[in-house]
Amino acid sequence: MRRLRIVVQLATLLAITAIAAPPGLAQDAIPGAGLDLIQQRVSQLRHLDFSSPVRVEIVSRDRLRSLNTEMFFRDNTQRELDAEQTLLETLGYIPPGVDMVQVVLNLLGDEVDGFYDTVTKTIYVVSDEAENLDPSAILAIAHEYTHALLDQNFDLKANEDARRANSDQTLAFQALVQGDAGIAQALYAGRYLYDRTTGQDADSETSDSSFLQAPLILRRELMFPEDNGVDFVVDAFLDGAWGAVDDLWANPPASTAQVLHPEKYLAGQGPVTLPLPDVRSALGPGWTELDENTLGELDIRTLIEQYSDRDIGERAAEGWAGDDYALLRRDSDGAAVFAMRTVWDTVDDAKEFATAYQLIARARHGAKLERLPAVDVPVTGPAPDTVWAATGDNVTHVLIRDGKYVALVVATDPIGLSIAESLRPTSE
Repeated sequence: MRRLRIVVQLATLLAITAIAAPPGLAQDAIPGAGLDLIQQRVSQLRHLDFSSPVRVEIVSRDRLRSLNTEMFFRDNTQRELDAEQTLLETLGYIPPGVDMVQVVLNLLGDEVDGFYDTVTKTIYVVSDEAENLDPSAILAIAHEYTHALLDQNFDLKANEDARRANSDQTLAFQALVQGDAGIAQALYAGRYLYDRTTGQDADSETSDSSFLQAPLILRRELMFPEDNGVDFVVDAFLDGAWGAVDDLWANPPASTAQVLHPEKYLAGQGPVTLPLPDVRSALGPGWTELDENTLGELDIRTLIEQYSDRDIGERAAEGWAGDDYALLRRDSDGAAVFAMRTVWDTVDDAKEFATAYQLIARARHGAKLERLPAVDVPVTGPAPDTVWAATGDNVTHVLIRDGKYVALVVATDPIGLSIAESLRPTSE
């Protein structure tokens, strides 16, 4: 799902254009002289070679909308879609009843101007005319040619498949893909399409109606690869040009935290893995596990932001060091349980997250939130630093903090109280 709006500061765009523009490409070259020329320019600008031709189809908006729908259901199973819907409702990213599949399909249809399909190895771009491409279509094609070039050199599909079970790692990888293509697109615009007289780029107009109406989590996840991904890759590019960017492909970022905080990436501070106990057995018979995954810093930040503000979300999530969660649903009535282990960089970071989560639970449920006695949470062994439990709108929340570890259970049934203990760390 790509919106072809790359956010790069004008000064940075001009600076990297001056640094990286390859010799032999005239500044006054006429854009849109043909697809072969666009492909040649992308290859020269990105300093990589195409190993095989890339098919390009210029299509109508309706045709692109149809292709997007076909790809969406090809690439997402019904089980995955059910799990995503349940997760978003249980954690409060969306109110119950919002059809996220339809929201996404509307967004794809309205906002996406083109894409490269790693399965068919084809670029699809919207344009009214196939022969006389306008600057917006040229820039879209250049962007997608970069994706095809990266696919031929670094095998995007194999990388995506390898990360499919970890949503946070997938987002981090998408940040590398979009960041790389974003720089190439900026270079292309600056070299061939940028109007230095008016100060406007060729792709400055966007339609944001569907985007602005989408849930915050969808907006943040859609823009993260382009906004933060470009920032992440630009840092490497300005430090060592395309050679430094190629080095990123040899060791892609492993978490959204590494993209948000490049110093963690440079220090080799990857996410901590926190294997979960057998939550389904702890709940008893009649439960189906929908997913076991990682939420990650970006999604935790977004949840907190949704019920407070962006600054609070960033501060409360920035000490994230790792998490693993299980999402389960009861077969008989659809009750859901989200059970997560998290670890934070410091004890203070864990405290900040625990405090922020209590605040957003209050904001989510308002006066309906009822604090439950700590004795309602069965805890054995060493006493934890914090036990907090509350219920509102038939949703039970439980937090247990042990030092820099925080266990969180959110459930649409009080049975969530009974499993929180099992999520506590077994060792420091």
